[in-house]
Amino acid sequence: MYFLRRALLLIPTVIAIVICVFLLAEVLPGDIIADKLQSAVSEEGMLRNPQAREAAYGILAQKMRLDLPPFYVSIRSLSESDTLQHIVLPERRARIMDYLSQSGNMQQALRMDSMYTAHQPPENQAILQRQESKNQWRNYIPVIKWQGWHNRFHQYFIGLLHGDFGYSYTQKRGVAPILAEALPVTLALNLLAIIFGILIGILCGLILSRDGGAPLLRIIIDAAFALPSFGVATLLLLFFTGGTYLNWFPISGFSELQSEDASAMEMLGDHLYHLILPVFVLAYPIAAMIARQLEQSIRMQLDSDYIVTARAKGLAKYPILIGHALPNALLPLIANFSALVAGLFSGSVIIENIFSIPGIGSKAFAAARFQDYPLVTGALLLAALMTVLAHFLGDILYTRVDPRIRFSSPNRTGS
Repeated sequence: MYFLRRALLLIPTVIAIVICVFLLAEVLPGDIIADKLQSAVSEEGMLRNPQAREAAYGILAQKMRLDLPPFYVSIRSLSESDTLQHIVLPERRARIMDYLSQSGNMQQALRMDSMYTAHQPPENQAILQRQESKNQWRNYIPVIKWQGWHNRFHQYFIGLLHGDFGYSYTQKRGVAPILAEALPVTLALNLLAIIFGILIGILCGLILSRDGGAPLLRIIIDAAFALPSFGVATLLLLFFTGGTYLNWFPISGFSELQSEDASAMEMLGDHLYHLILPVFVLAYPIAAMIARQLEQSIRMQLDSDYIVTARAKGLAKYPILIGHALPNALLPLIANFSALVAGLFSGSVIIENIFSIPGIGSKAFAAARFQDYPLVTGALLLAALMTVLAHFLGDILYTRVDPRIRFSSPNRTGS
């Protein structure tokens, strides 16, 4: 039942993440429709008059569903109407909103806008002066409006359920296939970094927790904890790639072999060869963090009553350390597993770009440079979902290591 409850809690968590990512996409700067129209002008020499531009803008907005309301409900002033939602051209919408803020009457604002389009500004000003004192109060009355199911978020969420993450404007194809190609690379990079980081960190933590510790190892761990990953990655590229000093590893990329000309084992070896430096750069901070936390946790466990009892029974030092102290000392590390995964994904964005690895991080970074927001938000959503899954797996592992722990009740510690 515990695992079922935890799994059911994933549903509202995922919905909340989707809403946050959608809202982030809504407030991102830039105008992708204007950029696409600008490309059409440069390529075909079209849209030379405002009417043609507004018509083309409206067609693209309708195609991209930007003419729909953003959410199920909206809060607007009493003076606004549904007509404003269908005016998608930013400069015209801003002009109408300016007229509306001064007149308080949507029909009057639309009439003034039509006069502006017909180059009649004096008449606009006259109407504005007559109307602003009469209906301006309507701008200060908030109204909650139900927009129905036909809105952008609903279309976005239904698309996600069908595997549609949107359309990449820079790569001219769907976001889902792009992420599907990059996901195995990012997973391989991060999983190898987690595995090696945890194993090396536990080993170093056990060595440091011994009586006297290891002074040289402690210095190395402290230095690794302090050095930034991007700096270490840059130094590794300078010294071990390119041939300036040493040419032991490839300078960038994920593979140099063609899949048609190489066997599966050769491709696997080539991928691992390209990942040696990136994995090392991501793994050493994990190892340093785990080593320091595990050392402190083991030292606390060694002062516990059950360790004193085990010593009184005549158990040897290392069986006590490995069989008794270590499992309990690992509990704080397991609790931080999801935070470690989240930080690792954030760090892999930088490392993938430094080493030119075609993972999710490098795809999202390149998309952000060109304001390809569907690809950026798709990568963000995927990373967030993977972090939630890691948190769920961490909770399950937590209860497996210590069956006494349950999260269903704050007063219950046993099954």
